[in-house]
Amino acid sequence: MYDGSPADRAGVRGGNLSIIVQGEEYLVGGDVLTTIEGAAIRTHQDYLAKVKTLRPGQRVRITIVRDGHRRELTLTVAERPRLPADLLD
Repeated sequence: MYDGSPADRAGVRGGNLSIIVQGEEYLVGGDVLTTIEGAAIRTHQDYLAKVKTLRPGQRVRITIVRDGHRRELTLTVAERPRLPADLLD
């Protein structure tokens, strides 16, 4: 998650503990996204499929789990910034 992103502005907390698994670094902790607009998010593929249906400016209701408690948040979808990985496509 990036500072100033819609998720950041809505109060979503990203991971804050860095661990290394088989030479790859991962951030763990933070909120777990469970639904977007009522659609269950169980896998990264579920997440990608749902996000592709969203449009900039759209208000979206998400459900997260934080410290074992379910919370609902609303955020406004922003245009996705270009990332270095996009240049590889």
